[in-house]
Amino acid sequence: MENISYSQFVGNKLTSQVDNLAQGSPQNPPNQLPASIVEAVRVDLSRQTGIAAGGLRVTESSRQTWPNTCLGISTTNELCGQMIVKGWRVVVSDGSQIWVYRTDARGKVLRLEPKN
Repeated sequence: MENISYSQFVGNKLTSQVDNLAQGSPQNPPNQLPASIVEAVRVDLSRQTGIAAGGLRVTESSRQTWPNTCLGISTTNELCGQMIVKGWRVVVSDGSQIWVYRTDARGKVLRLEPKN
């Protein structure tokens, strides 16, 4: 498996690290939603709705590329970094309703899509 490397500034020093996120790994194949993202989405939705996290199930997920750091969903007076963000589209249900989330690749940024 080919490793993908990236660099980042830490303090005043540039560091490089190897990352297999885009390729997947034996623990997390490339098209399988990571458990950490499932948990983050369930906890966030539980906080917003009052529905127990255990009663929320992911019914669909797919890799996505979002147009900015707001994952394509910005609010009034919000500034979004103009860069491509790889992540996930996650559909969650409690059995009677559905919600759609957008996340970054690691689940650190979550956005609930507005209902139409």
